[in-house]
Amino acid sequence: MLETAFTRRVGCRVPIQSAPMPGIATPDLVAAVADAGALAMLPAPLLSAEALGAQLDALAARTRGVE
Repeated sequence: MLETAFTRRVGCRVPIQSAPMPGIATPDLVAAVADAGALAMLPAPLLSAEALGAQLDALAARTRGVE
């Protein structure tokens, strides 16, 4: 773990943040980034409530959860 002001502030293990890129930051990518210890972001502004719920469910199924 590399502790920095960023990691302390956001609660991640490594000081890396993925960008919420629509069409690229899929639940698979976001889960991989989060499981690697970085801050992962799921793009949501253009999604309907139903689509966002589906994306969050897919993300929850792919991540290990908080360690």
